[in-house]
Amino acid sequence: MKKINWFNLGFIFAGCFLGAGFLSGNELKQFFGNFGISGIFGCLISVAAICLFGAMILYISKNKSTEKIEDIILPFKSKILGSVIAVLQTVLVFAIIVIMTSGAATLIEETTGVNRVLAAAIFSVVLGVVALRGVTGVAAFFSVLVPVIAVFSLGIGIYLCTTNGIPQITSVAAGDTNPLLSHPLLASLSYLSYSIFSSVGIISPLAKHIGKNKTYLIGTAFGGLVLFVIATAIILSIYCLPYDKIGELPMLSAAMGINKIIGISYAVLLLGGMFGAALTSMMSISNYVTVKFTRIKLFWAVAILAALNFVGSLCGFGDLIGTVYPLFGYLGLIVLGLIAINFAREVKSKKHS
Repeated sequence: MKKINWFNLGFIFAGCFLGAGFLSGNELKQFFGNFGISGIFGCLISVAAICLFGAMILYISKNKSTEKIEDIILPFKSKILGSVIAVLQTVLVFAIIVIMTSGAATLIEETTGVNRVLAAAIFSVVLGVVALRGVTGVAAFFSVLVPVIAVFSLGIGIYLCTTNGIPQITSVAAGDTNPLLSHPLLASLSYLSYSIFSSVGIISPLAKHIGKNKTYLIGTAFGGLVLFVIATAIILSIYCLPYDKIGELPMLSAAMGINKIIGISYAVLLLGGMFGAALTSMMSISNYVTVKFTRIKLFWAVAILAALNFVGSLCGFGDLIGTVYPLFGYLGLIVLGLIAINFAREVKSKKHS
């Protein structure tokens, strides 16, 4: 693979965080949209810090010549901490599958009227079947949909803001505060840490394809700009909606409000993004389980994961996002500290050498 320039790196880096939860609007609403102008400033701070830690991860990976998550995070060797990180990563990846399935079930129910329990069951079965076939090309194909959905989201935001005017940005609506995200600063820190913790394994492999050090500095900064522009467009789109019209998928509500064709198109793209994210995660975790526990066959690993996924997805999409992501966000604060220490040690080591 040829070297990645800063422009391409920026879009790849932004793509690491443009998941279906982000692009549905629910994630951004809970972490930032409920806090008015403070939430937008919080989003800016989070994205800037994401760029900083992204650059640290690339630097560590390149200097250590490693892609292992525990080597990127830990500034020292520790089998116990390495195992803890591996377990937490596995749980987080599984949680992403559950959240995507719940979101897909909600989307199908809102657009077709099919009961969300039945929709979740069908989604889980199809996900398991495709994961068993090991069709990595399908995961790659669906991952291409994320930039397309991002463009749709940006277009919806621009349209609503130019049509309705920039909405009045007020403080959080009464009774809508998540107890785990009760303050803009807490929400910003939580978003930063869970985003970085869940993306270490995605960002680090890029380091070997980057030439000059300034490439990842400029590239991550550009990626952060792309991320912030899309996030702001989505948040402003949500502010343009009447409060009683904001469902569990705010951007779908916004798209449907513009035009039914646009709404259905966005729904199809979002469903594809959810399936792609869930499929990639399902294949990753099933492979980890079969390698870690050699007696477990792939069929049973996928079957058990699919069954557990269905049960977990019966919780509401917004409830899952508002619980799982903040909890991992607070756990991830320790990870941020370890990455910063690791980075400082690598810089010091390189100066001495």
